[in-house]
Amino acid sequence: MTRKPPGKEAAAIEFADKLLRVLQSQRGLGPGSYPLPVRRLVELTDPSAPAALVKKALGKKSFQQQAVPLRAKAPDAPIALVADLDALAGSALALEFLLRQARTPSTQAFSLAELKAKATGKLQKPFQEAVNRHIIASTLPPTVAYISIRGSKKLFLLSDLGRGREPGVRSQESGVRSQEGAAKVNGTAAPAPVPADFPTAFHQAFDDLDRQGGGHNFVSLTDLRRVVPLPRAQFDRELGELRRAGRYTLSAAEGRDGISPDERVAGIAEEGSLLLFVSRNRP
Repeated sequence: MTRKPPGKEAAAIEFADKLLRVLQSQRGLGPGSYPLPVRRLVELTDPSAPAALVKKALGKKSFQQQAVPLRAKAPDAPIALVADLDALAGSALALEFLLRQARTPSTQAFSLAELKAKATGKLQKPFQEAVNRHIIASTLPPTVAYISIRGSKKLFLLSDLGRGREPGVRSQESGVRSQEGAAKVNGTAAPAPVPADFPTAFHQAFDDLDRQGGGHNFVSLTDLRRVVPLPRAQFDRELGELRRAGRYTLSAAEGRDGISPDERVAGIAEEGSLLLFVSRNRP
């Protein structure tokens, strides 16, 4: 009969305790630092921790009795202490996360019942009650809106709202097409235009999205691609330059559960991992 090495079990228990201590510390920092995504909690605890150790620690009963993520097995799900379930359920982070979890290329607006089904069981009722209170008090986060369709309120991310172009302003897409057309006429294979200063455009987009997400220095690559719309190869090449310069780091999506089709497309596959989240390296 084989026994599990006691070292691995002890390491998981110790790491679970560290995660709880960091979570409690973040709680003391207040809104903007807590609740926070599971992945960010792990980074603050030990960014070099092996994925297997993290998974084992998060599954420890001692950890689960004191902390709860909005959605199990989702590395970017917000997490809080059990005592703060109501605060987690009513946070902007929770609503934005569940909208991102639910959205697909063809559907981006959802009823509250559809959204709450994406949350872990013990958070479903508090989440529904909190969002209803936000709707009644007109205190939804600035990144979220709703529309009534046949008496049912449908919530959506404002970043998914389709808009027309302002008069006299040519869209970037049409500009790209015209330049690509010119390149074909000239018989050359010119790339689509990059913004005059890609690093500045990327930094601005990162700052805006990070601020909307609570300032955790943790932004989805899906959202960045949407705000800085370039052909994929160019975007990846420009972002690669920023990474090589040590200005940004990409984090891997540790599991496939809960990752939307958009996120799968937006991610960058490297060495068997799907890189999906961007953090700025502080000087």
